[in-house]
Amino acid sequence: MKIFASKTFFLFAWPLFLATIFNPLHSKEKIVFQHSLEGFLADKLTEITDTFNKQQNQYQVTLVYGGNYVDSFDRFIQKEKRGEKKPHLLMVSEFNTPTMALKKSSYLPVHTLISRDENDLLDVINAFYSFEDQLASVPFNCSVAVLYYNRDLFKKVGLPDRAPTTWQEVEAFSEKLVNAGYKGFTTAWPAAYVFEHYCVVNNLPFAEHNNGFDAPGYESTFLLDSPLHIKRLQKFRDWQKIGIYSYQGQKTVEPEKFFTDGNCGMLFQGANRYSLLKLNKPAFQIGVGAYPYDQTYTNEPFAQNVCGTSLWVTTQQEPCEGVKVYLQYLMSLDIQAKWHQLTGYLPVTKSAYQKTLASGFYEKNQPASVAVQQVLRERKALPNGIRLKDYAPKRQDLMDIIEHVVLGKQSAKVALEGFVNRYRK
Repeated sequence: MKIFASKTFFLFAWPLFLATIFNPLHSKEKIVFQHSLEGFLADKLTEITDTFNKQQNQYQVTLVYGGNYVDSFDRFIQKEKRGEKKPHLLMVSEFNTPTMALKKSSYLPVHTLISRDENDLLDVINAFYSFEDQLASVPFNCSVAVLYYNRDLFKKVGLPDRAPTTWQEVEAFSEKLVNAGYKGFTTAWPAAYVFEHYCVVNNLPFAEHNNGFDAPGYESTFLLDSPLHIKRLQKFRDWQKIGIYSYQGQKTVEPEKFFTDGNCGMLFQGANRYSLLKLNKPAFQIGVGAYPYDQTYTNEPFAQNVCGTSLWVTTQQEPCEGVKVYLQYLMSLDIQAKWHQLTGYLPVTKSAYQKTLASGFYEKNQPASVAVQQVLRERKALPNGIRLKDYAPKRQDLMDIIEHVVLGKQSAKVALEGFVNRYRK
């Protein structure tokens, strides 16, 4: 019997033993996470994911770059249509959030999978990513708009060492920069910085039904053909003519380089881009301020709307227990605080904010402090965000319209009226 037992072990256990030695991931449950981060930010995501993979031996998270936010989401949709295997986790941008939320067969609501303190998420973030008062996805790399300025250039032309707090000051500061031979300011993602953030910070309507929050099926008509929005876009056209504004494309690289090369005094961009701006090695110190409000409409700014992404658990033929464990890890206090401090993205939980505050981090990291304070403001009448079904292609259309107007190819009135009529419900 002993001999038989030994032979049996050799025949059946030995191959498994060899497989374990030469394939250490053999017994691990594999999780595929499709994301859209590049460079520095992708490195930091890899760093915290590697820590997760090494600290336990049951699950292995594999990060897969799916392209930018638009391309990655489109690839996911195409995989579904073709019946192909999907990633377990999908990073979805804020402008595709309502579209994803309506695809109820495509995901598992995160509130059914992980436990959390419902009061711990920052209020603005919780409101944006909750549907029917239940959290649908895990807010992760969330950011807000800020105003970067060239401190050395401000000093050179006689401006105070602070960012302008109102749009009236943005214009006045820019005029002084233009008189000294520079451009005033530029922006990334014009749809966001010309309209989206402007409407939220000033509590102005962007679309019907509370910017889409209250509409059945999240269908709403845009309200950008009103006199105030037309005036807003025409102002950018006028500013472009005299150098107060300098259009540098629709994305991130060109506007950021224009700023870090010293061509203009101010840049509107996300708070999480601070570390990336410094990688361009500007020959000046960068200052940071909040996204300005307009004194025409309010005496104080309203809470800023979040941008960035959240993580969605996709439906699979076989449920993956490791996804729950990984998400709990990402939402843990230490990882939330670390992710915030490493990247400049918001701490999505109040406890991570308090931990970071107690550490003294904000005293030495002004951009992170400015970003957080903008979402800690009291929420007002309108929801702090834009939540519209199928907004991604419409947003691209809006950016094209802004480009045409500021470059003098079309009037603001004709362009915005045409845009609204194209998508009128």
